[in-house]
Amino acid sequence: MMLRLMVLFALAGQPASAASISVSNAPLVAPEFPSVIDGHADFAIHYLRRSWSVEAYDFEHEFPGQAGVSRWKTGGIDGALVTVASDQEPGSGDHFPRVLASLDWFDALVARYPNSLVAARTPSDFEAAHRAGKIALMPAIEGGEQLDGSLKNLSTAYRRGVRSILIVYDHHNDIGDGAMAMGQSAAIAAPAHGGLSRFGRKVIDEMNKLGIAIDLSHAAQSTALETIAESRAPAIFTHSAARALADTPRNLSDRVLNEVAARGGLVMIPFVPYLTTTEHWHWWSAGEARFAELTRLYPEDQARVSNAMSEWDASNPQPKVGVGDVANQIEYVAKIVGKDKVGIGSDFDGMDQFAVAGLQDAAQLPKLLRELSKRGWTRSELEALARGNFLRVMADIQGAAQR
Repeated sequence: MMLRLMVLFALAGQPASAASISVSNAPLVAPEFPSVIDGHADFAIHYLRRSWSVEAYDFEHEFPGQAGVSRWKTGGIDGALVTVASDQEPGSGDHFPRVLASLDWFDALVARYPNSLVAARTPSDFEAAHRAGKIALMPAIEGGEQLDGSLKNLSTAYRRGVRSILIVYDHHNDIGDGAMAMGQSAAIAAPAHGGLSRFGRKVIDEMNKLGIAIDLSHAAQSTALETIAESRAPAIFTHSAARALADTPRNLSDRVLNEVAARGGLVMIPFVPYLTTTEHWHWWSAGEARFAELTRLYPEDQARVSNAMSEWDASNPQPKVGVGDVANQIEYVAKIVGKDKVGIGSDFDGMDQFAVAGLQDAAQLPKLLRELSKRGWTRSELEALARGNFLRVMADIQGAAQR
């Protein structure tokens, strides 16, 4: 979550994603398009705010975020990697006990909706759910520092069903260096390891042995390149786009994309405006810088900070980002890595009040497939983008563990 939004929504007393994202329930199901496996679903943040209570929301019908069963079904989504995580701030204590609490929530959520949801651990689980008309969910840890420096905790996470771990969440951790794109310390932060740490290389080796996908979104380029070279299995980026079109350290350079192509990995494109165009990234970064300045000037006056940011937003209109811009990202990445190594990782419920026009929630997803179809993507190419490429890379990752 962006720093300034934590203040604004704390004052407003509402969930971040409820602010200005207009959620549509218009039926958009298009049978001519394949169903989608979403590589990055962040809806757990809503339950975290309610102490992981599965009774807090009606996830099948009236969920407050951008996802939920009804929107997924309308949008043709029948699988997702679901973020599980601790709410502990970096450096403020042990994370893993809270990760286990989030996994307890995940298990309870699936159990609460047996007619709609199933837990997935293998590609065949996704396929079985698809045939049964259910939605397959696979838990994925976001931030390897939450393992608390323990390979034993990594093994425990695997036993609990975790099959994907984002090893570095933007800031440097004990596994490797992060992209340092999302906070104001990015401009002055020096590399901590120059890529992977010694412990990080042990983590990569153990994830290979277990068959856990190594997610490199949010990692520094040095960490990504070293991991791709070190790993015996393909690496994935569950919600990253091309730096050539959105020039942020959170995105992937052509050099990284070429390594993905060479090693059979996967890049899943998000629907986040500031990861989609350079213009939006510059606007977003300027707003973050302004917020940081205001919080330094008025540390005890959040209302003044909020009012000043409202004035800044009024004077600096947000650049428009639409479905075509996301399609541009998909086509650019596919041109380098191949149409067999690109997928969709929406980041729904992880983008706060920002959203791509026309892709405000999961129900809108067919608009993107329709746009790509108009651009000449065939049914088989869309099938690969929507689900086939993800199933292939997970099979490769889990198959490498068995060799």
